[in-house]
Amino acid sequence: QLAVLMDGEKVVDQPLVDLNLEVTSGMYKDDNLSQLFALRIKDPKRWWPRGYGDPNLYELEVQLRRGEKLQDSTQLVLGLRTIELERGDSEDKEGNFRFRVIGQPIFVRCAEMVPADFFLPRAQAYEGYILKALAEGRNNMVRLTAAGGYGSDGLYDYCDRNGILVWQDLPFSEAMYPDGNAIRQRIQAELGVQV
Repeated sequence: QLAVLMDGEKVVDQPLVDLNLEVTSGMYKDDNLSQLFALRIKDPKRWWPRGYGDPNLYELEVQLRRGEKLQDSTQLVLGLRTIELERGDSEDKEGNFRFRVIGQPIFVRCAEMVPADFFLPRAQAYEGYILKALAEGRNNMVRLTAAGGYGSDGLYDYCDRNGILVWQDLPFSEAMYPDGNAIRQRIQAELGVQV
């Protein structure tokens, strides 16, 4: 039985037919197992960056049950938005670009975040202070540089809840990297886990 709760209200409750799942310590034995379904939200509350509206979020919980017994569950918070990068034409020598959120052009007020310390556990201790300063400075975007790697889960959560877009640089700088499908697939897999 698959149940999906959005903001505490059950929106999906359906049997999983013929999947024959065996759950062990929260992991499925068949890592390739997936089931897709669509959720339709009437009159959704959209997520907007700071200065353009409220950063509305939904709390989603997915539960897997066998009978009444909970086998596994996961929770996540999500915002409904589209983000597009609009670039100038090829004649544009300035390299101009802009972002659109839900179709609306956004004036970006961005700060670059580099680690306060290159020993990452110590650097993460400063994240809360830095993020609060970003929000108080009316920034609606933060750029995480390649030198700093990825932010903590707390950093991304704070940005989601406070209407701050994240421009995440990939950790590729100052070196030559291979090209081709194999490396692209590895990078996409890493981004799926990290961001």
